[in-house]
Amino acid sequence: MVDHFQLAEAFFRQGEYVKACEEYEQAIKPNPDNPDNADAYFKWGIALGSLEQYEEAIAKYQKTTELNPEYAYAYHNIADISWQQGAYRLGREKWEITTAAYNRVKEAEKQNNNADHFLHYGTVLSTLNDLDRAEETYQEGLAIDPANLDILTELVNFYVKKAAQDINKKSPINWSKARQYYTKARKLLTNKINKLDDTTTALNLGKLYLVMEEYEEAENYLLQALKKDSDSIEVLNSLGTLFIEKEDFKKSTEYFKKSIKIDPDSLDVRSNLGQSYLKLQQLTDAEREYRKILSITSYHVESHIGLGEVYIEMAEQGDSDIYLQAIRHFTKAIEISKNNEGSKQLSKKELSEVQYLRGYARIKLHESSTVIRNENLITDALDDFKNCIKSDPENYKGSRAVEKLQKQANILRTQTLSQWIGTLFILIPSLFILGMTQWTYWKPFFSQDNNLLSSQSVVKLQKKGTPNNNPTAKNNTQTQTKSVLQKTSQPSNKLNTTEYFLLTFGSLTFSLISLYLPQLLKLKISGTGIELEKSSIDQITTTQITTSLGIKK
Repeated sequence: MVDHFQLAEAFFRQGEYVKACEEYEQAIKPNPDNPDNADAYFKWGIALGSLEQYEEAIAKYQKTTELNPEYAYAYHNIADISWQQGAYRLGREKWEITTAAYNRVKEAEKQNNNADHFLHYGTVLSTLNDLDRAEETYQEGLAIDPANLDILTELVNFYVKKAAQDINKKSPINWSKARQYYTKARKLLTNKINKLDDTTTALNLGKLYLVMEEYEEAENYLLQALKKDSDSIEVLNSLGTLFIEKEDFKKSTEYFKKSIKIDPDSLDVRSNLGQSYLKLQQLTDAEREYRKILSITSYHVESHIGLGEVYIEMAEQGDSDIYLQAIRHFTKAIEISKNNEGSKQLSKKELSEVQYLRGYARIKLHESSTVIRNENLITDALDDFKNCIKSDPENYKGSRAVEKLQKQANILRTQTLSQWIGTLFILIPSLFILGMTQWTYWKPFFSQDNNLLSSQSVVKLQKKGTPNNNPTAKNNTQTQTKSVLQKTSQPSNKLNTTEYFLLTFGSLTFSLISLYLPQLLKLKISGTGIELEKSSIDQITTTQITTSLGIKK
């Protein structure tokens, strides 16, 4: 009788995933819901994932968890697929479910001396940035197997990551621990490669040297791994990363492009290729790669940062408006990282660099303005530079930028205060003259109606008190009435029309002048003989914020 499961395992080990899938299907066919088939479904899912049939792979992993709810590796692979596809929010939810599954079976795996369980559990916790629990979990695995190379290598990466996070606290201690585990892992890997000389060992040794920035040794072992497996995405990506660090960007681009051809759906590889293009100043190509990623997911932190850097370079080549787009992408990257909802959470050192770049973009946008400058950009940039120092006290560019901007901010505050005083000194008297002119000119017209009513009442009373048979009295009354009405109908105005218009126009003009006083260099009012012009000294002191603030990228 044919053992389909054993056949499937053989095909799987040989990398013949199509045949492996066919045999796994035959293996579970007699009884699909038997809990004993959980392993077959899990391996089937891995084979489908290797064939990039991710939806089908997830379905097989889900069936695995239905048959065995404690199958932590199946939860792990479901979360990993979501994460690699850029569904970071969903992926993070799946990682939380995965950690719960790992934790439920932790004691049983400890009894089974399964160090790999703690390796994978610690990796998930590190991905979720739960560094304390991750450290504890790695150490539990190492207690089971002190020579576990995968755990030792992960601990090197872990302590390097933690050193970047704890800049002001335990950074030296974490670097020391990273060096300790590096030395042990390197010794074990070197002994192993002398005996086996296989791809995986050469790759792991190369990656280990790469993490510790020993680039010549890293290149040696990674090239050895490439000779044994020229289609390994991990090897190609590691070589690309190595040559970025060595600033050989042509080679890094070459390796990343080869990797993309093999796995065009890898967001991380595409992001690395974008970085290589950026370093080569191939800005259009870099923009294209980053935009491809952001069209798939808008929560890829590295792409927002990369695109921000691309737009700074483009802006410095002449299109200064693009600085605004750079600011938006840096802001998005910071927000995503802060809310822990994207592809990564920036270390303090990384966050410091992004804050500095955003401050730099704001300064350059301010300097490039040819009309009215937005002084808030200087204030916001100063905040960015101060925050970048808080994130990383060793960011000396930020310290220098803060020093320069604080000097300019003091000048700006003094200038703003003098401008306000000058504005109010002109505006208040102008408005007062305008108000008094209107009051003086129009008051007689408003009071005329009241006087007329009063006069009419007086006339009526005079008529009532005059006897009809007395012609002399009647004539006197008519004369008095006529005199009262004439006085009432002719208001006495202290301003003539010409004076009114001159005072009104003059006060309005000076009110307007006061509001735009800092921008005016010369004023001439035709017909009045008024002509004002700032001296050269005045013009300099009102523009003490220099064209370039001297902030370097």
